[in-house]
Amino acid sequence: MNVNPLYTPRELEHQLNDADAKAIVIVSNFANTLEQVVDKTPIKHVVLTSLGQMLPTAKGTIVTSSLST
Repeated sequence: MNVNPLYTPRELEHQLNDADAKAIVIVSNFANTLEQVVDKTPIKHVVLTSLGQMLPTAKGTIVTSSLST
């Protein structure tokens, strides 16, 4: 199941509960929304990634570095 990364916390909570999701892979930029509702959902496993990890090594390092500053 895919969820819109721009969902509000309420929308994300509803989607995760409706799907009875047990795990989620989420880009760190959107983890704050999940953090607000994860305790109200059946989520047991969270895999946190960054945008840079989805790019080749050189570009990924640059993107990850620029996002953390």
